[in-house]
Amino acid sequence: MHVTTRFLTAALLALLISACGSLERREAVPEQAVQRAQIPGIANARFWPMSDNSEIVAEALASLDREQLARKQDGETGPLPPVAYLAISGGGDNGAFGAGLLNGWSARGDRPQFKVVTGVSTGGLIAPFAFLGSDYDDELSQVYTSVTQKDIFNRRSMLAALTEDGLGDTTPLYELIGKFVDDKFLAAVAEAYRRGRFLFIGTTNLDAQQPVIWNMGAIAAANTPESADLFHRIMLASASIPGAFSPVMIDVEVDGRQYQEVLNAEQPEFVIPAQSSAGEVMSDYSLLGMDHIWSGIDHLLFVFGLLLLVGGGTRLLWTITAFTLGHSITLSLVTLGFFDYPVALVEFTIALSIFVLAVELTRTSRHDILWRNPWWLAGGFGLLHGMGFAGALAETGLPQDNVPLALLFFNVGIEIGQIAFIAVVLALWFVLRRPLATWQDRLLPVPIYILGALSAMWCIERGLEVLA
Repeated sequence: MHVTTRFLTAALLALLISACGSLERREAVPEQAVQRAQIPGIANARFWPMSDNSEIVAEALASLDREQLARKQDGETGPLPPVAYLAISGGGDNGAFGAGLLNGWSARGDRPQFKVVTGVSTGGLIAPFAFLGSDYDDELSQVYTSVTQKDIFNRRSMLAALTEDGLGDTTPLYELIGKFVDDKFLAAVAEAYRRGRFLFIGTTNLDAQQPVIWNMGAIAAANTPESADLFHRIMLASASIPGAFSPVMIDVEVDGRQYQEVLNAEQPEFVIPAQSSAGEVMSDYSLLGMDHIWSGIDHLLFVFGLLLLVGGGTRLLWTITAFTLGHSITLSLVTLGFFDYPVALVEFTIALSIFVLAVELTRTSRHDILWRNPWWLAGGFGLLHGMGFAGALAETGLPQDNVPLALLFFNVGIEIGQIAFIAVVLALWFVLRRPLATWQDRLLPVPIYILGALSAMWCIERGLEVLA
């Protein structure tokens, strides 16, 4: 199983590399020089929170001096006033709730001026408007009430995830950002920075595989010819979901030499468009189903256990079919609202299903009912796994105009991912069976013990959650 997991990981990384390889870009920053890379003309444009924090501490201390100077120029005396902080996270279309909250807060009359505003993902789009206060509530409301999918990205084909840099081209979103975040907007951000306030937006540097905090006030205050474009690109990068949207290129330099960095969102998310065509729903939810089964190690371990139990041939076909029917039934019934279930208890029973399967694999008898009819075990536990799939789908949501279609193709995606996993395992066995033939008897118990150990640990962990 360990070999299989490593193989899958390597395959996925290869796909990502091939996709990134299609990007037209300058040379990437050498690994040893990543944190020395500078934005030309803006020394304090960003910080690396995973390493040395001395620069951001120095910037915070300098902000106090700027605030004191601004107060002195305004004729204000006495101690510094209390401060308020605002952090805005991701959530895709749910950013509309954040925009609505800020508008309602302004209407109530007690919304403070924030000393620090931070944002990531859709929060990175909201944060600059929130930073400038209620004067920009109308613009913020307009962005989240009048913008459609076509104003955000141009959709590409499903194959674009492999052949290009993302499923969607975000040129429309870049243009939209430029429309609202104009020179007047940037001047207001720069003035707030001069008065000791901070606007931070988070992204991920794909080359370094590290988070980056961008000092947006310093970028605006630099007022270089490239400041506006950089400001817009960082907002775009923060909202660029990996795989779904194109990553963003940023020009940097090291020791006078020019390079390019690749940025995208710090927190990947799946966004449900307000309106989707049937084809879009089919492709989006198929990919979502595949992603879920490949990231669900407990589901994959159960399928792997079934492979160990039945081997190949028609027994495997019937067993996997029974598992598919089982989880398809409960996935559909739960998603369509026919019944609800205790999430913690279902998660526990999913772990228990793997443990039961591991115990069965240790039995020497091959004549009991489960060995002779493994599809009963697969179908029965498939009902439990379907509830787990339904929980994952509930967290994402469904397009209200195409619920049955989205449900169907989410399940199709699960099956495609499941079949791909089985194919990989069988292919590995075909390749490795001869080199490992002499070790077969010794190695056979290893995956069974792994199944048993992991499932037992999950049973204890999830059982405690049920009792809590």
